[in-house]
Amino acid sequence: MRAFYYSTTPTFEDAEFWFGPHPTRVEAATAAAARFPDVGFWTAQAEPQANELDIFTPAMAVEGGPIADAFAARNEETFGEDGEGGPTWWTEDAIAVLIKRLNFQFASWATEHGYQRGWMLDVRDQQWTDPPLGAAPTRRPVLTLFCTQERAA
Repeated sequence: MRAFYYSTTPTFEDAEFWFGPHPTRVEAATAAAARFPDVGFWTAQAEPQANELDIFTPAMAVEGGPIADAFAARNEETFGEDGEGGPTWWTEDAIAVLIKRLNFQFASWATEHGYQRGWMLDVRDQQWTDPPLGAAPTRRPVLTLFCTQERAA
C-alpha cells in the first residue's frame, strides 16, 4: 500500500525529514500547508519496505571485526578458563551461535519498536509546491523539525 509524505527542505536531495504517511498527495499537501503555512514543500509517494534485520555476520566476531575488537578492548587483561582468552580463540561454531542469537534479539527488538519496516520514496514521483504568494520568508526554529505529532520517515 503506497502512501504520501511531505518535507519542507528546499532541496529534494537534502530532505532528511519526511512526515506522514498520508493516503493521498492532496492530504499530504494539506497537512504540510496547515503545519507550515509560510514555506514551500515537497510531496512524494512512498511504498512500505521490509527492513533487513539479519545485520550481524560472522566477520564481525573474528579478529578485526567490531564485536571481536570491542570484546578484546574491554577485556584485554583477562584470560579464559583455560588461559587462552579473547576472540582469537573463539571457534566457528561459537561464533555461529553468537551471530544467530544477536540477529534473533535484534529482530525481536526492531519488531517491538516498529523498525521491522520502513518506507522507500519513489524519487521519480516528487512534486514541489511553492509557498503562498506574498508569504514573508520566515525562519523556523530547528526544534520544529523534531517536535512533530507525525512520524518522520
